[in-house]
Amino acid sequence: MSSLVQKINFWAAPYVWKKKPADNLTVHWEETGKPFFDDLPQVSEERVQSALIQDNKKWEHKEYIKEINGRFKIDPKSGFVIDQDDAIIRESIIFDHYGAYPEKLRTAPRKTTHIPRLVLYDHFWSANYFHFYSDIFTKLHLIAQRMPALKELPLVVSRKIANTKMFRFFMQFPEAASFRWHIQEADELIRTENVFLLQPMPYGKAHWNWTRTLAQDYLKPLHSGKRIFINRPARTGRHIANFENIAPVLEEQGFEVAEMENKTVEEQIALFSEASSVVSIHGAAMANMIFCHPQCRILEVTAADCINSHYYWLAQSLGLASYDCLTGGAMEINRMLYPKGRFSLDAEKTRNYLQKLKSS
Repeated sequence: MSSLVQKINFWAAPYVWKKKPADNLTVHWEETGKPFFDDLPQVSEERVQSALIQDNKKWEHKEYIKEINGRFKIDPKSGFVIDQDDAIIRESIIFDHYGAYPEKLRTAPRKTTHIPRLVLYDHFWSANYFHFYSDIFTKLHLIAQRMPALKELPLVVSRKIANTKMFRFFMQFPEAASFRWHIQEADELIRTENVFLLQPMPYGKAHWNWTRTLAQDYLKPLHSGKRIFINRPARTGRHIANFENIAPVLEEQGFEVAEMENKTVEEQIALFSEASSVVSIHGAAMANMIFCHPQCRILEVTAADCINSHYYWLAQSLGLASYDCLTGGAMEINRMLYPKGRFSLDAEKTRNYLQKLKSS
């Protein structure tokens, strides 16, 4: 497929696909709430506090088990459920994002498989560390908690996700491997009449603790002097433009600089679990906070116009010792050349935050 066709597919897909709600839907379990609604974040900057409070009151967190019936096909790229009218069933769209949509201009699949009843696991999103831990992997725990009978059905996952290092790591544990996994190949279309759709509570402490318990043999004892800074290389997009000015400050304050891109899951678990302080550029690698010791202190680093509540909520849910957020300049998003998304940090402001973190 030419690069031009790929670009057309990417940008046009959300608009050219028909989308509609399921005609025949049963809700087996549903819970909604705003668990951080009354939280008053204890952070250093007023604008960070204001942004977090706004998110606390705005966002509703959901958990559910839903069943849909009809004559469907499961798209091999996205995992979206598509009906006979070639419309995407809205309930199967986890996150509405350009890259998740199946291509409209595409070759026909070479293989068709019929599975009368199935559970959808994931096809796209858990390639991202954060979504793997927060939204996808704990579907297994939700099944065990709320509807164990689903364990008897095939659990459909794409080949792309099955090949990720996170998925392969957790398949060593019987609690995950014992499910009836069906790996959907990139050229395989699945036809079905009965689909179960799951969403675990994103910040449910029981779900996080279940995942942590699976990996307990890989956790390291807390090292009181272990301070780590999680950097992002320029090729990943979001990064610190003037890192050469920040690196000496990190060394001066006793921080070890690490990048997660080439580390195994085991190495990431070990690094986070023994750290007494974690400072990190906002990004999916921060989901490894799940493995931090309760006494660990967290400092998130982000652009002034990119304040996000995800890791504040995670720190609160896990009961970690402290959370704060250091903001830099505005994100550069209009640059012509990749990587986009860089921002600058003030060295003296960074030093003050690191000193405060060490003394807290």
